[in-house]
Parts: sequence; structure tokens; C-alpha cells
Amino acid sequence: MADMRIGVLLPNVGTAASPEAIVELALESEAMGAASLWVGDHLLLAADQQARYPYNESGDYVVPADRNFLDAFTTLAWVAGQTGSIRLGVSVCIAPYRHPAQVAKVLGTLEFLAPGRMVLGVGTGWMRDEFDSLAVPFEERNADTVRLVRFLRAAGRAEGPVTIENPGYPTHEMYLRPQPAADLPIWIGGNGPLARRRAARHGDAWHPALHNQSPAQLAEEMAEVRALATEAGRDPASVELTVFAGVALSDTWRDRPWERGLIRGPAEPVVDTLARYAEAGVTEMILSIGGSTRRRLATLEALVDAGLALVP
Repeated sequence: MADMRIGVLLPNVGTAASPEAIVELALESEAMGAASLWVGDHLLLAADQQARYPYNESGDYVVPADRNFLDAFTTLAWVAGQTGSIRLGVSVCIAPYRHPAQVAKVLGTLEFLAPGRMVLGVGTGWMRDEFDSLAVPFEERNADTVRLVRFLRAAGRAEGPVTIENPGYPTHEMYLRPQPAADLPIWIGGNGPLARRRAARHGDAWHPALHNQSPAQLAEEMAEVRALATEAGRDPASVELTVFAGVALSDTWRDRPWERGLIRGPAEPVVDTLARYAEAGVTEMILSIGGSTRRRLATLEALVDAGLALVP
């Protein structure tokens, strides 16, 4: 597992989210050698959720709707000022919810304040309730995601103004300063064929969630991504495979954890399972660990004691 980096999801959601908890987990994870720190993204949560959550069997979102869900980019700015050089990412930014220029401005500001540390995961989103409430067309989410990625690439590489185009409005050449990093890593979230196609054409990584993704299936689907990248005229080796995975410790182990989207059991088989994903070609695994900060750190320490290498 020496070639797989480990990232840690910070508690920007729910009862565990507090300024102190976020900073403590960030600092301790960095000191232990984690490669990256991550936050999730939602602007609103439905009081009576109608959309089906795609990454578990129940279809219910894992966060109660009335809990705090801290803004992803504000949280990362808070963390950036109190950590060293560890990379910071969003897994994943729901691309259609914000205008591309706004996302580019935020990322440019973070690049200015914490150079070279940002990674942006992007996804199309799934909660139609949230789209409707934000007056964002749900049917256009795939095109809007590609639009965001293309704009970020253009804004990062621009030597002068960037072209701002909006349907129904005049087009203008506008300066966007500070601009996002020209080499900003963009990970394309999503488990399905459209996400793989987007990753092959536009992304630096395909970034699925663990749910229903066995090591063998991921290896097969990543081969598809690389073939599509070649067809698009890209170097297939330039597209990484990174995975978001829930991890929990317990006394009982259940086989085929990907069927539940959670690797749960004693530390040793959990680490063995992570090693299987490394062998399948995963280059970075983002670990979502629940509970208090102490519990999250105790889980991480137990995994390290069982052989998980945080520093590749």
C-alpha cells in the first residue's frame, strides 16, 4: 500500500462540527502524515427529502437536515491558516450551485493565501430538492459541471481577461484576480458512466465513492476511463483513481464492504481491504470516519498501528 496516499475528511457537518474539532483533527492528521484534508459540500438540506441519495441502500442522506453543514470553502480557509503544507480539498463541490466565476474567485483567493494546496473535487449533485430551492435546472447539471471545469482551466491559464458567457446576456472580457492555480487538480466525482467520461476528458482524477465499487470493478472501470482518455487525445496516465470511503472500527467483520459503502470491522481487515484498493490502482483514499474528534483520531491511530501507511 506504499503508493496510496491517505486523506482525512474533516467534521464540517453535524454535531461533531466545531471550530476546535476541525482544527484539532486537521493538525493531528497533518502531524501523523496524512496527505490531504477534505470537507463536503451542500448549501441546503431538505426538511422532507424527496430525492434518493445514491450512495447507500436506504436512499436517505446521512446528515440530518437540521444540523449545521458548514460552507466548504470557508471551512478550508479556516483550516489553511492553521495548518502547514497539507493539501486541502472539497469532496465534492456540487458544480451547478455556484456561478463558475464565483468558484474561480474563491479558489484564486485560496491559492493566493495558501499556494499550491487546493484540490477540487466536482460533482453534478443528486438532491433535486436543493436544485429547485436554488433555482438551478436539475436537467442541466451535467453540462453545468463541464462548464465549471472548463472555466476554471481557462481562468487559471489566462494571461489577461477571461471570457464570461451567460445565456441571454452579452459576453464580456473580464479580469478575474487572483486567479485559480493553472495546475489546480480537479477530481471528477460520481460512480456512473457519465462521470467516468467526464474524468477521461476533463479531470485529473476519477473520484467515485466506495458504494458498490469493489476493487475488481474499480480496476475494470478505470481501464475504461484510461481508454476514453486516449480517445480524447489525453495521456491516460495523467488521470488518477481516487476514492471516497467510509471507515469504522468494530469487533465484527462483514465481507464485501463495498455493498454497504462502509469498510467496518477490526483494524487489520480494514487495512487489508484498503490494501486491495491500492492494488487495484487507487492512488489516494479519502477516509470518512465518524464520531467525535477523539474517536476519529483513535480510529486513524488504530489503522496506522495495523499497518496503514499515511505517508507513501
